[in-house]
Amino acid sequence: MMTLVDGLRRLARVGAAVGLALATLLPASAQAQQGATLQGRVTDETGSPIDGATVFVIELNTGALTNAQGRYTLVVPAARVRGQEVTLQARFIGYTAQTQKVTLAAGTIETNFQLKQDINRLSQVVTTGVSGATEVKKLAFTVAQVSAADMPVAGANPLAQLQGK
Repeated sequence: MMTLVDGLRRLARVGAAVGLALATLLPASAQAQQGATLQGRVTDETGSPIDGATVFVIELNTGALTNAQGRYTLVVPAARVRGQEVTLQARFIGYTAQTQKVTLAAGTIETNFQLKQDINRLSQVVTTGVSGATEVKKLAFTVAQVSAADMPVAGANPLAQLQGK
């Protein structure tokens, strides 16, 4: 059974693959025209790469995902490189986010992150259910029913009818 965390990690890997595919479509000469290339590696406390971590430039509202080796690459166009200081943030589910200040300049800027496990990280999701009915008086919450008679104005769909009830 796949947990929520596993599903989110798989989704992050797919996003990383799409981002890398798009980056390879850009000609290398267009990437190198006086723009800044931010690259580096995201690892955990043991030095193992983190696949699918997000590295984000807060001030430019842009980011990238790490690949299976924990590497990321962000290309900042020349028009946005003004020697300004920006904040890079690396984060991944189950780890504490880390930030570093970087001054943008033409060329390649190497910035690595080592994320620490979050003591409040998500635990596995457990879904429970019962095979038999539970008496209403034994429930820890209130159960109510809404019938068609409670909704005098017909809605376009059942959700629209329940809205406001």
